[in-house]
Amino acid sequence: MLDKKIYNRIMREFKGKSGGPEAESILVDNNEERKSGLIEVYAHGKNAAKIAKRCWPSITAVKFEGESVTFTIKRTAFRGMHTAFKIVREE
Repeated sequence: MLDKKIYNRIMREFKGKSGGPEAESILVDNNEERKSGLIEVYAHGKNAAKIAKRCWPSITAVKFEGESVTFTIKRTAFRGMHTAFKIVREE
């Protein structure tokens, strides 16, 4: 597991912060990473803090990039991109 100082920095810099109008989160889930057992997530603001809080033991690398952070996360902590969407039934 990564040093707790990194976690504390993420919480200090991102928790409760909404980010500016350009703030975004990007999930990278490609075939090459699927084979390696990892995913990458790029996040601004409070999303970065929430991700770190939810799966800190599975985060293998953190790269600070100004007002954002990129996480490399073990795939075992990832449910799959399809779970981000609600099931919608026809009316």
